[in-house]
Amino acid sequence: MDWGNSLHDTPHLDKEADLTKPIDLPDQSFDTIVLSDVLEHIPAPLNLCREIFRLLAPNGKLIMNVPFYYPLHEIPHDFYRYTEFALRHFMADSGMQILCLEPIGGAVEILFDITSKNIMRLPLGGIPAARSVQAVAWWFTRTRLGEKLAKKTSSQFPLGYFMVAQRPS
Repeated sequence: MDWGNSLHDTPHLDKEADLTKPIDLPDQSFDTIVLSDVLEHIPAPLNLCREIFRLLAPNGKLIMNVPFYYPLHEIPHDFYRYTEFALRHFMADSGMQILCLEPIGGAVEILFDITSKNIMRLPLGGIPAARSVQAVAWWFTRTRLGEKLAKKTSSQFPLGYFMVAQRPS
């Protein structure tokens, strides 16, 4: 399921829905719902969190990630960036229990991401140069120093968050 405003191709889409409104599916229909880089595009995110609670079966899980340090995208449908505190609030207010909430990346990943996205815009050689920067980032974040820097900075400078929440039984 996806919304109709996406700028991405959706060739494998089974159902289109407006995620800002109640979804026309029965209560407790799903064991798992995946929400990947979606919540920032919802003008009233708590309403969607409550709708997800309604759609999840008891012990059903929500697997979600959201960006934090990230450029505007899907304009004009890019409304928010969430801290872990906002995500905790949404889950508690909608009745969900958080099983896992972790920052994704840190200052190292943010710097490489910003650099590659801006280099990509260069008219000559931008895309290959951006790919080179991303390759260096991939290599560096797997070194002992890169891992240490990312881990040390992820709580204050997360690139995003990954969360697993559950509807209690």
